Amino acid sequence: MRGFVRPTSRSWTVTDVTVPGGFPDDIPADLFTAFDAYERAILANDLDALDAAFAPGEGTIRADGAGLLVGHDAISAFRVTRGGVAPRTIERLEYRPLGPDIALLVAESRFHGGGRGIQTQVWQRIDGQWLITAAHVTPRTPAFDRSIWRSVGDPLWQGAWEGPLAGLTVAVKDLFALTGFRIGAGNPTYLREARAEKTTAPALADLIRAGASVRGLARTDEFAYSIAGDNAHYGTPPNAALPGALPGGSSSGAASAVALGQADVGLATDTAGSIRVPASYQGLWGLRTTHGLVPRQGVLPLAQSFDTVGWLTRDGATLQRVAEWCLSYDGSDSTESVYGESGDDLPWRFLVPDEVVDAADAATREVFDSLVARLAASDDPPRLGR
Repeated sequence: MRGFVRPTSRSWTVTDVTVPGGFPDDIPADLFTAFDAYERAILANDLDALDAAFAPGEGTIRADGAGLLVGHDAISAFRVTRGGVAPRTIERLEYRPLGPDIALLVAESRFHGGGRGIQTQVWQRIDGQWLITAAHVTPRTPAFDRSIWRSVGDPLWQGAWEGPLAGLTVAVKDLFALTGFRIGAGNPTYLREARAEKTTAPALADLIRAGASVRGLARTDEFAYSIAGDNAHYGTPPNAALPGALPGGSSSGAASAVALGQADVGLATDTAGSIRVPASYQGLWGLRTTHGLVPRQGVLPLAQSFDTVGWLTRDGATLQRVAEWCLSYDGSDSTESVYGESGDDLPWRFLVPDEVVDAADAATREVFDSLVARLAASDDPPRLGR
């Protein structure tokens, strides 16, 4: 589609498709022209034109399933990472005047690749020009979000029916071997040339044996070589905590899946922050284990002297369940546990890096110091080292 033209009857044309009864007779001509220009800009991914279509200032809003964006600048920043919109045809447009210089437009789209979407917009005439002051987008229903998942199921791999982790679902970073699947590492060429794995990585097998099921294989930055979370081939996973922001990487897909509630646990790697960064960006619990503690067999390496395996969760209780199982003798067939036969033997110890804490802003420092104080005052206080 390259836009649509105003007809002389209650039919109107989108490229070469005539849609009967889809055009409101009473819509002002200049508003229709503004809407047409906006549609052209959407399909061309003309960022300058899209910026110009939205009213300036902090009062402009845009929302979709990922969250609410407030302010023209936040909306503009979101478009930079979104990419273009799939080709579509506007099949119906509803117009409702809300005042002399304000109107509601609701448009129904049919995507050329299948599916329908809705866009709801409030337009206001400002200094003689129609501009969008509020917008809500309901996209077509996807099978799954390709920026988050490479493969996904319900589940993709069933865990043991009973066990300490039964009922949990796992988003597996696309670096871990899973029997019958290829490792993609965030690169389509590597995926195409890879062979199906004959065994499952021990770190993943431990979770499955405990009852956790694999929800899917989650996206990663290419070869785990970034902490931003974007991928030029598959897109940028959404940040569930801050719409429009980067998700953090390289365990970006696993982090977004957990933060969005699509999985309970993210099985990930951390070389230079690839668990800790997305955890901090999206408000998750993330644990980078001691180097060599969790087995790295069956995991595509980045830098073997620094690579570690760990987990992402939405809450501390789930992370504790996973860690107690995977780091104990009875939980892991492969981990060289130094902690004993059950989670009760895990040492209750925190190390506080003063140089990192000193670099935090005042609000963050206050929350952190409060947490340390509560831990120290508990009935079973941890050992705190600095």
